[in-house]
Amino acid sequence: MKHSYIKVLSLLTFFTIILTGCGTSTPTGDSKDVKDLVIEISYDELFKQVFVSTFAQQNPKVPLMFQISNLEMTYENIVKECNSDENKKYISKAAVEAKKRIGTIPIELKNIRTDKVDDEIHKVFCSADLTVNQKSIPITYTAQINSDGNLYVAVYGL
Repeated sequence: MKHSYIKVLSLLTFFTIILTGCGTSTPTGDSKDVKDLVIEISYDELFKQVFVSTFAQQNPKVPLMFQISNLEMTYENIVKECNSDENKKYISKAAVEAKKRIGTIPIELKNIRTDKVDDEIHKVFCSADLTVNQKSIPITYTAQINSDGNLYVAVYGL
């Protein structure tokens, strides 16, 4: 009787390990969640680029201000440095216009290639072609399960 009890306990332990695994599995570079996050990050970056050009067109003094200040004219710097009431109106207007412009631009992820898989840290390294408005841009990205069990994606080459 004692022998069958140990056998049942061993089988239960084995199935528990099989069913739960030893933690979260490594994501794949072509999974829907990973691709959706890569595209979302790409849209965010595209928004920032369109915002900067739109803001500069609406407020021609700003590029000169950045040049004099020796600051790069980026989305983050505009929001940080242009905090007057007048500029806040331009920021709001540029954001609305930028969202409207990028809303019509199709972005697709094609030719996804897995470059490396690190199962120990649950991370995959990938290359792909990001097609923005029918123009292809080579990018790389990583996808990893973080310590909270959430998917974390970083995109490079935008």
